[in-house]
Amino acid sequence: MKIQLVFLNVLVMNTLSEIVHTIFVFLECSKEISESTHRKTQQDMGVFCQFLRWKNEHRAIQDIAPTQLNVYICQFLTHARKKNGSRYESVSLRGFLSSIIRHLKNHHSPMSIMKDTEFFEVRKMLKTIPSPDATYSQRPKFAVQLTMAEIELMYKAKTLGTHTPRSLLHSIWLICVLNFGLYKAKEIKQVQWGDIQCGLDETTGAGYLYLNTRRFQAHTGLTTKNSVFNRLVVF
Repeated sequence: MKIQLVFLNVLVMNTLSEIVHTIFVFLECSKEISESTHRKTQQDMGVFCQFLRWKNEHRAIQDIAPTQLNVYICQFLTHARKKNGSRYESVSLRGFLSSIIRHLKNHHSPMSIMKDTEFFEVRKMLKTIPSPDATYSQRPKFAVQLTMAEIELMYKAKTLGTHTPRSLLHSIWLICVLNFGLYKAKEIKQVQWGDIQCGLDETTGAGYLYLNTRRFQAHTGLTTKNSVFNRLVVF
């Protein structure tokens, strides 16, 4: 109940201006993510181009023949090292490959690393690189329930709230986890109009939002886990 009150005090919009501001921040989120992806792509391509120069290859990546680019990418994934000489983690190697794919797409290259036969060796090597989920699954798992004080600290630190697009996304995710039992991004992304419905408590007269699990499961086939709260009191 205390956590619900925090959401009530911080996230519920009471005026039209606050609603408009929240919508504006949410729309700006896609722009921020796009810019972040662009910076990540540029950074990764800088590392890959440095590797190509070390191989005495100075052509633009999109101008290299597919068969030769296949060899370069395989060598890079095998021999790439950080500045301190240590190997890159699997998530970083997969990130490099994603950046190369985005670079080719941004330069309108007809090459497709994930489809063309010339890049069969790259795809074969990709299967040997552990996915992020597999890497994280090897770590010890334990859960610690958030306290009221910890949640308030996250709001004060602007990690939660409507301060930035990222903090707004964090808040939406936390609400979905604690109140609606939606733990995975796949579940949250598949929420449709009508899955979250309004209700009215006949005893207290308070309005609340709740997840219509029957409707949600009908169109997604997903089974939600039990949430800490079955509903979120909002007015």
